[in-house]
Amino acid sequence: MVGNDIVDLQSANQESRWKDPRFINKIFTPLEKIIIYNSDNEFETIWRLWSMKESAYKIHIQKNNLPFFNPQKIEASVINDTRGFVIIENEKFSTVTEKATSYIYTIAESLNNKKVTSALLSVNKQSASAYCKAQLIVRFAELYNLHTNSLSLKKNSLGVPKLFYRNLVQNKSVSITHHGKFAGICFN
Repeated sequence: MVGNDIVDLQSANQESRWKDPRFINKIFTPLEKIIIYNSDNEFETIWRLWSMKESAYKIHIQKNNLPFFNPQKIEASVINDTRGFVIIENEKFSTVTEKATSYIYTIAESLNNKKVTSALLSVNKQSASAYCKAQLIVRFAELYNLHTNSLSLKKNSLGVPKLFYRNLVQNKSVSITHHGKFAGICFN
């Protein structure tokens, strides 16, 4: 299974309360706060850890169909500049994070995962969701040699996207993320 999350760094800097200690204390565990405060760039580290946690949470929801709203139950650890892992309820997810000057993008995977197909996209905020869905369908159809008009993407009651082929749900993990001017899609 896969999950992804992207952070538009310009939007995050303007729209978030990332400097507020209450925000930090609410979102991050004691170990994560050590990582943040020992980093060379607290701002980027905060958003990297955030995107790692969000990506893994998306897999957790897909697997367990049980949402929870306690970021303290999710703990991210950094291995190097790109690799890391997240633990949720004793389950470990590997992460790969791409950092650019304008965004941070993370893909999380179950440890027994298949090959992941992913794409970064530039989007218009008003049409980001529809554009991402369409791009995921097009890329999935190309990879598996299917007709796009036979594919659809629908969210379940928890907001988890599910891929359908000829109105039959597919046993594929898909994830979509967008923030500000950036978006990402992934599936396996």
